[in-house]
Amino acid sequence: MSWKRFLIISITPILFASKCKDRKNTGDTDEIIDVIHPDSKLQVIGIDPDTMETGVVFPAEITGTGFQEGASVMIGLDVLLDSEWISANQLGILVPALDEGNYDIEIENPNGQKHTLQAGLWILDSSADDGTNLQCDDFTVYFDLDKAMMTVESQELVNTHQECLSRAGHRIRVEGHCDERGTTEYNIALGQRRANSVERYLVGSGAIPSAIDSVSYGEERPSVQGSSAGAWKQNRRVEIIFSQD
Repeated sequence: MSWKRFLIISITPILFASKCKDRKNTGDTDEIIDVIHPDSKLQVIGIDPDTMETGVVFPAEITGTGFQEGASVMIGLDVLLDSEWISANQLGILVPALDEGNYDIEIENPNGQKHTLQAGLWILDSSADDGTNLQCDDFTVYFDLDKAMMTVESQELVNTHQECLSRAGHRIRVEGHCDERGTTEYNIALGQRRANSVERYLVGSGAIPSAIDSVSYGEERPSVQGSSAGAWKQNRRVEIIFSQD
């Protein structure tokens, strides 16, 4: 064997081992570089104040999670605002004068994340009657046995009270009730489901969400005493009660 051939055979394993070692080191480096730290989930929770009159420019604070510096704010469909980043949970904005209506609040982070709070901001007509002289009568809607879904008749009754529902300065108390059958715990839960069902429909009919308080009394406050079918029918209800702020 010539000395050249001997030299080649001798150094080949060394070179091969060196390349393998280099690949291993490169792989280790890649694993470190490729570690991804996910961004916090972006969520819009609320805006304060959430109600204002038409023609008013006002500062507001948006609360939520995952806000990034440089996030943009969309009010409704076409009002794009710059924001002041306060923290991952707070953004400051200056809201321009807006027309009457309810507006969605959309946040977009620089990384493309988006989230929308639907009907988060309410703008009320400042030129309209303030509701002082508007008489809003309490009313009651009724439910079928063991049901929390509103009937068509109940929805139609709510629709006749739309002017009162949308008035600023009114608070609306939504009280859920049940008949005497069933356990106390079950009836409290059923009464709350009924109250929640009515509350959602009130908001859809123009009521301001922040003006509504809901509670369930279960079977504790019957409208009619007795254990007849007629009494039970009258006690399966939700009472809508108006009051001044």
